Amino acid sequence: MPIYVCNSRKGLLTDERKGFIAREISRIHSDAEGTSEMFVHSFFLEEDSHFPIGDNQAVLYIQFSAGKTEDQKSEIIQRVGRAFQKYTDIDINDMVANTTETPAGWIMEGGDLLSEKEDDENWIVAYEAKEKRIK
Repeated sequence: MPIYVCNSRKGLLTDERKGFIAREISRIHSDAEGTSEMFVHSFFLEEDSHFPIGDNQAVLYIQFSAGKTEDQKSEIIQRVGRAFQKYTDIDINDMVANTTETPAGWIMEGGDLLSEKEDDENWIVAYEAKEKRIK
């Protein structure tokens, strides 16, 4: 389950803009991988010391499950960068993106370890059925 963390300058992103960007990130990631948007997680911070901004306006930290091709990662980063430009007027040169990969079997969603194959239909069906029982 991908995690996107954006650390930006104070006041750069309104709550409305964060919502637009989060929805766009979910759509982009889902389109690129063919997975459900419900598993994409976005967080927004302001000048948090754990994700240094340096001289930039924003830093985007993306944690993928392992197995993405360089082309997939590059496509996602470029599209997310364009979404930030669209909703924030940040020049792409004033933003940095960092990525890490985690083996899918190390990732937990709703108390269940992710299948090693992120788009495993059986895992998704079982997860959705469990969610319905909880609600």
